[in-house]
Amino acid sequence: GEKNFKEMLYARFGRAIDRSRFLAGIASAGDPSRSSSSATQELSIVQRRLRLIAHALSSLYFAAAMFALSTLASIVGAVTADFAWHAVIDGIVGLAGVAGVIGFGAFSTGAMFLVVESRLAVRTLATEAVDVLAALKHATPNG
Repeated sequence: GEKNFKEMLYARFGRAIDRSRFLAGIASAGDPSRSSSSATQELSIVQRRLRLIAHALSSLYFAAAMFALSTLASIVGAVTADFAWHAVIDGIVGLAGVAGVIGFGAFSTGAMFLVVESRLAVRTLATEAVDVLAALKHATPNG
């Protein structure tokens, strides 16, 4: 459930950070299997991925807060429904509805950040595969 989702996001974030450090090493030290410009370009993409994951985490945490506020307002509205003024109940129900809609929007936004990040990750893997195949072709005697 939620725990696995958070673990997946943090693992993804950690892998992107590790990849960023690895590419920075390649770009600065040089690696015969990767061109420096290719590593630098990929490093730029990985940095964008890190920002997307950070934005996704922020959106998802904000969504969780809004869902919690919506739930709390609903509970308060249910508990006070018998003795509170009608206008107060309407305000509480309105707050619950608005918080729920904002939570849904934040959740959807976080999901979209993750979709974009996933596409960048796939593009990065494809670029790396091309570089490795080119290096292998040049390394073989008949290449």
